[in-house]
Amino acid sequence: MSKLDAMRDARWNFALLSLDFTAFGVGMSFASSVTVLPAFVKSFTSSELAVGLILSLSILGFNLPQILVANHVEKLERQRRYILTATSGERIPWLILAFTTLLYGGLAPPWVLVAFFLLYFSTAFSGGLTAPAWMDLVGRSIPENMRGRFFGVSNFFGTALGSLGGIAVGFFLGFYGFPVGFSLCFLSTFIFALLSWVFLAGVREPPRKVPEARKGGMEYMRSIPTVLRNDRNFSLYIVSTVFLGFSAMATAFYTAYAMDKLHPTGEEIGFFTSAFLASQAVSNILWGLLGDRKGHKIVVESAATLNIAAALLTITANSLPLFYLVFALAGAAASADLVSAMSLVLEFPAAEARPTYVAIANTLRAPFNAGAPLIGGLIAKTMGLGAAFPSAALMVVIGLMILLHVEEPKGRHAAPSAARR
Repeated sequence: MSKLDAMRDARWNFALLSLDFTAFGVGMSFASSVTVLPAFVKSFTSSELAVGLILSLSILGFNLPQILVANHVEKLERQRRYILTATSGERIPWLILAFTTLLYGGLAPPWVLVAFFLLYFSTAFSGGLTAPAWMDLVGRSIPENMRGRFFGVSNFFGTALGSLGGIAVGFFLGFYGFPVGFSLCFLSTFIFALLSWVFLAGVREPPRKVPEARKGGMEYMRSIPTVLRNDRNFSLYIVSTVFLGFSAMATAFYTAYAMDKLHPTGEEIGFFTSAFLASQAVSNILWGLLGDRKGHKIVVESAATLNIAAALLTITANSLPLFYLVFALAGAAASADLVSAMSLVLEFPAAEARPTYVAIANTLRAPFNAGAPLIGGLIAKTMGLGAAFPSAALMVVIGLMILLHVEEPKGRHAAPSAARR
């Protein structure tokens, strides 16, 4: 392939992957795990544990499968077909859920809630099967010095358009109510997720270097402790993210706490979504540029600081404007984490080991991060919902202190050839 052809493919893939990322982000704004889904679950039950289960299932489903498929993914010379097949499971359940909610939600039988959790877990699990290959595809398609901009620009458009989706959510829930409003939200998620699949299918996959020594399944699993011992900086980063993930102990309950304290309308819940996503949109470009210029570690540190501020503000929030600020802070933190947490992991290993590093990072912290919302639910049940927020802030402070001792990995490995063209 000539240099000109390679440059054309790089530009094409940047555009297609950005559209994929953007459309999927817009779709998920209609099924936000921070605002819409907690409100949906609260329509069936007052249990805070059930609300906490939303994020727990999402984290477990997305992270645990990755270590099981990373070895297989590393052996593939071409990964696009695998990605397109695995990621279909992130999309189809939303269509099923839309019709299930519409047909049976009004009767509010317990099995509808059970079906929701099963279908939601299946979307997260499919995302976990896809993640190592998708991240490796991004790593091959987007040069290291452009990844921050890629995630920043993609997330900017996804969340900017998603904030409009939040207004649509407010209309659906405010005008149609339960269950029709939620059914329309889930149907919208499916439509945009399907559109992102179409964009992803158009990506021109770059060639990848397959490791010469291909490990068997058990041999591969036994090699993981060696990776962690040999890369102490990466191991320290994983430990920090375990504590940082306890921000979910607060994030999972912002909407539930606001519902109990202020009893917002469906339209106001939609505005929570808009505040969360608009803040993400505004901050995305900033995080992307900062990560590319100064390194992504400082952006992850900023995410931790914002999560601490959001959790502490919630304790005293007693009006809708203050809760809008809580969601804005949480949105900026989510944006920083989305832009740079993934980019940072890609910078620790050599190119051929990316799927393994992505899988290790996500899988090892998954049980702790998934337990955080459930722990928050137990704290809420025994001590009151307000007690979950200072507890979350304390854990994130510990994670931030550990993260400060992680060395910035940017530039540790030679830049991909695409970056030198």
